[in-house]
Amino acid sequence: MTTNHCDLCNELSGGTENAFDRIYARNPKSRILFQSGEFVVIPSLGQIVEGHLLIVPNRHFAALGDMSDAFVGELGILCRNVRSILKAEYGSCIFFEHGTRCVDAGGCGVYHAHLHAVPFPAALEPLELLTLEFRYRELKDLSGIGEES
Repeated sequence: MTTNHCDLCNELSGGTENAFDRIYARNPKSRILFQSGEFVVIPSLGQIVEGHLLIVPNRHFAALGDMSDAFVGELGILCRNVRSILKAEYGSCIFFEHGTRCVDAGGCGVYHAHLHAVPFPAALEPLELLTLEFRYRELKDLSGIGEES
């Protein structure tokens, strides 16, 4: 399922009406670092730090919690592999979802499920600061991603 209003659906289908094409005017397939059955791994546009990656489903979902158990299982395996690669290159990393559930929400959000994988140097410990400042719920694995908190 895709949507005409989705930047990532447009990019992944080879279209030119998306942020990647507007910024780089290059073949969208050139941004794909890895592709599994249902997901691609791409560098984030406007990376927070070097190595900042996005794990994106090939099919349109508004949020990761909308995916079936099969998709979540494949995402879990892919996350372990991405974490291993980022850890070997950069050290620790954190995964988080950030987006919007509707196409016209505006602001800083992409209307397509995606998981950020962001490495950070060992000298920085953002998790401690983040858990003090923001409400969160720790997941032991991705099977509970669709549950409301």
